[in-house]
Amino acid sequence: MDAIDRHILNILRKDGRAPVSEIARAVGLSAAPCARRMERMERAGVIRGYTAVIEDSRAGMLQAFIEIRLLGATDSDEIQGISESIPEIEESHS
Repeated sequence: MDAIDRHILNILRKDGRAPVSEIARAVGLSAAPCARRMERMERAGVIRGYTAVIEDSRAGMLQAFIEIRLLGATDSDEIQGISESIPEIEESHS
């Protein structure tokens, strides 16, 4: 990792869809060496992937963190299975 790699990563943090040609121009490289650096960082696991950040409210989705308290003995595996069977539940914590 050198200063150019870090500059590439900073650009990708701001815009994961930035074209390689635009990133290359910003870091002072041509497209091919810039793409090779990005591929090397992908192979090394530095860049794990590219993602879209969704604005839930504009997409008509709601995000909530809900606490559920159960009385008596509970089977955490059963509760985990129930939460996994509901596709709208993205995460569960205990």
